[in-house]
Amino acid sequence: MCSDEEFKRLLKKGSLWHFRGKIETAQESQKHRQVVLHDVEDAWKFFFLSVATSQVEKKKQFIQTRKLPMETLVVVGVGASKYFKLETAFNGNSLIQYGVDQLYAEYSADPGVYKGELEEEIFERILEAVRKSPLVSPVQKRMIWLSSKS
Repeated sequence: MCSDEEFKRLLKKGSLWHFRGKIETAQESQKHRQVVLHDVEDAWKFFFLSVATSQVEKKKQFIQTRKLPMETLVVVGVGASKYFKLETAFNGNSLIQYGVDQLYAEYSADPGVYKGELEEEIFERILEAVRKSPLVSPVQKRMIWLSSKS
């Protein structure tokens, strides 16, 4: 079992996690890498993550067909990050909300779900994609930026 302090130290903006979570997939056991977008304040019992996918073309089509700004898609090329072996995309239009207790349970069961901290340049690009998204609510953006700029 991990300590609360150890978990709190890891759960911060830019941290990368690899777990199933709330992602709907055909395979129940499929896991995805997800990046934490903001620090979790004591008053907030939840936080937002952005999901990585290797289905880059599918995400491009999603954005094009909905006439969303292409700047809301962050593509990470092969070799640009030590965490991704394939070309990977983050869709800044789609955030997943988690409770702190949900990720704590995942981490307690398997500390290997924590992968480290995403490279700063990639993380900043993801934040900018979220900022430009017309689908992310002003409340969500405010929560992310209040924490991310501290």
